[in-house]
Amino acid sequence: MKIKKKFIIIPIIIIVILVSIFFIYSEYNRQDNKIEGPIAGKVIVSEDGNKIVFPSGSEGLNRIKTEQISRGDQMVQVLAPSRIVATVLLSPDTKEKLVLFDSPDLTGLFSQFRQSKINLELAQKNLIRVKEMFESNSATGKDFSQAQSDEANARTTFSEMEGRFQAYGLDANEIADTHPGMVWFISDVTEVQLRDVDKGEDVDVYLDAYPEKKLNGNEVAIGDVVDPVTRTIKVRVKMPNYGLNLYPGMFARIDYGDPRKAVLSVPVSSIVTVEGNDFVFVQTADNEFVRRRVMSSELSGSRIIILDGIKDGEKIVSQGTMLLKGLSFNY
Repeated sequence: MKIKKKFIIIPIIIIVILVSIFFIYSEYNRQDNKIEGPIAGKVIVSEDGNKIVFPSGSEGLNRIKTEQISRGDQMVQVLAPSRIVATVLLSPDTKEKLVLFDSPDLTGLFSQFRQSKINLELAQKNLIRVKEMFESNSATGKDFSQAQSDEANARTTFSEMEGRFQAYGLDANEIADTHPGMVWFISDVTEVQLRDVDKGEDVDVYLDAYPEKKLNGNEVAIGDVVDPVTRTIKVRVKMPNYGLNLYPGMFARIDYGDPRKAVLSVPVSSIVTVEGNDFVFVQTADNEFVRRRVMSSELSGSRIIILDGIKDGEKIVSQGTMLLKGLSFNY
């Protein structure tokens, strides 16, 4: 009986020992050879993950493409959401100038503005008339004082209407004096984008209603106040209607972008972002890549401008960045 038990225990012990050896070998092999599978050979990754070296003929190298970068000019897109807030057109019935707004409040305010302007002009004419009469002794000093007071009150009301209109980012006088066939946009431009916005510059307008058209407008004014909630500033753009059916309330995107001179840029595919930091991989030898932290800036089409972290003439990985990211950060 004891002999039978001994024969049963010994094989169990041997099996346990063999399984233990297998797991120890597997763990050693995993630590020693960090990349297996589709990549032939052994890839060496530095402890900090900054340097990656592929063996010669590695299949992984075939998945990596690089681009030698150099300084050049790039056109930066600075898109801001916008909408048509006012249009000036001819009434189809009366052929008179008609101003339309995207809100009833603005419509009512514009009517008050026009009436205040008429009242001011009448008060100014009356003041001139009474002054002449007072100087020729045809009017009393009381009449003259009343005319002055009426003119001052009319001017105050007119200035108040102007100010209330400006709070919407619009200039009531500009709209009132404009010929039919013009539209106005208001853009909400962020604080960061504001550096690219210059009064008087031409801008590209992309209307949601006409996505295939790129229209040209002109920036006429920049607001004075930052919205405390959205952290944006209102920018006013004027544009001809180009014979299109444009109506108040239509949405658009306006590009305030400017050219950047002699900058370094890389394809968007070159950038990998980890924990809020941007990195690229620089090829330092045929089979060697180094991870480099960079400071990126604006987008320019399919490229992104780099302010710091790379140098003119370096080779930057443009394809295969996800492979290198996995190796570098041990994903």
